[in-house]
Amino acid sequence: ITMGYGNEGSDVDKLKQALSGLSSTFGSLESVLEAFGLSDMPMAQRYGILFGCIVFTCTVSAVLILLTIGGSFERIKEQEETGVPTLLASHEARKQRALLLEQLLDSRQWMIQRNYTAAAAAGKE
Repeated sequence: ITMGYGNEGSDVDKLKQALSGLSSTFGSLESVLEAFGLSDMPMAQRYGILFGCIVFTCTVSAVLILLTIGGSFERIKEQEETGVPTLLASHEARKQRALLLEQLLDSRQWMIQRNYTAAAAAGKE
C-alpha cells in the first residue's frame, strides 16, 4: 500500500503534502477559530486562551515527568504485583532514620574531638 508520497522532493515538501489533508479540512486558521467560537474574540483574549493552554500542558507534563523520575509508577507497579506496600508508613519511616538533633549532636562531638584534641596535642609539644 502506498500513501501517494513519492521519493522525489525534500522533507519539507513531503510534510506539506502530508498536512494538506488537515488544511483542506479546516482551510485556514480562521476556519479553526470559527469552529471553536474564537473568531469574534479580541486578540488579547485569544492570547490568554493560548497561553492558558500552554501553561496547562506544561503543568501536566511536569507532573508526569516528576512522577516518572521519582519512581512513583515503579512503586505502583511493584505494589500491584506483590500486593504489599513498598513504602513504610510515615511513623515507621521516622523510627528508622536518625533524628536531626541527635545527628547534630553527634556531628558536634565529632568536630570537637577532631579539631580541639589535635590542637591541644600540638600545643603540648
